[in-house]
Amino acid sequence: MEIKARARLHPNKILEAITPTKQRRLILTALTFQQKHNPGWQQSMRIDVVGLRHTTGEMVWIQNAIEVPIDLSIDGI
Repeated sequence: MEIKARARLHPNKILEAITPTKQRRLILTALTFQQKHNPGWQQSMRIDVVGLRHTTGEMVWIQNAIEVPIDLSIDGI
C-alpha cells in the first residue's frame, strides 16, 4: 500500500505522485514478497493507493491503482 498526504485530494493528483520509478519499485516489492512467501501464486495482484489530506485526515482510497499481471516476473520489470 502506498499512502500519500496532500493538501488537495483529487485522485489524479494522488496518482501523479506515484512516478514510473516508484511504480516499478512497488511492483518489484510485491513480486519479491510473492516469490518468497507464496511461490505458487497464480493470480494477478493489485496495489492500492491511499491519499490523506494532512489538515483534516480525510482519506481517498484508490483501489487497483497499479495492477501486477499474472505473467509478470521480476526479470520483466
